[in-house]
Amino acid sequence: ADSHLAATRAGGAQIAFTNPFGLRSGIMPAADGSVTFGDLYAVLPFGNELVTMDLTGAQLMAAIEQGFDATGPTQALAASAGFAYSF
Repeated sequence: ADSHLAATRAGGAQIAFTNPFGLRSGIMPAADGSVTFGDLYAVLPFGNELVTMDLTGAQLMAAIEQGFDATGPTQALAASAGFAYSF
């Protein structure tokens, strides 16, 4: 979510979310700290496009609540740094 926010901040984004099943791997830099396109593709192997949108507080809450059931979070969205919520 942090990388999504970094990529869309110039377009006006203030927070970003990613779904809990979108990340397919961790990033393990080489000994020299380099990361290849293949390393990044292993993490997010999809052709999804990032979008920005204006949401009301009620719309934001509804989007977050979709990841919860009566027992708590089941498929909660991962939020970028600086955004927190509790249930």
